[in-house]
Amino acid sequence: NGSNNLNQFEIIAQSSKYATIKAKNFNKEESVRSLAECSSINGPLNEHLEKYHSSNSESNNFISNNPILDAEFFKCYCSYYELRNQYCYWVKKYLKYAKFISYIGKSHQGRDLFAIEITGTELNKDKKNIIYTSGQHAHKWISPATVAFITYNMLKDAESNI
Repeated sequence: NGSNNLNQFEIIAQSSKYATIKAKNFNKEESVRSLAECSSINGPLNEHLEKYHSSNSESNNFISNNPILDAEFFKCYCSYYELRNQYCYWVKKYLKYAKFISYIGKSHQGRDLFAIEITGTELNKDKKNIIYTSGQHAHKWISPATVAFITYNMLKDAESNI
């Protein structure tokens, strides 16, 4: 039906009744942050989920293998799912120094709380721990971005031996 046809989409999250999708229409990419009943897209959604889960069992609520380029990541506000995807990417990129912990609890909104453990390659019993948290309050975009910036730079510096 004209310009409203959905050419490509990426499933960002799914529950039993709703899915959040990121849609690409024609040459213009648009992020769609609305909910639609799964029954209206049941066929493609199930096919996509089966394909995803057969190749990646990391999460039941997260579908994306396209991280944002490091240089572009800090130029935009990211959703929970984009942040989580970026952290997964950084852990894979800096595997020697980072470990992804996919679940440490649930948020008030029912989202999985995740963590990253960053450590050096040397064992040290007296090593101090630092915990950074963010995203506790809705509409506070700067704290997740700040913690992501600190995390990225710690990983990048560890790789450079700084």
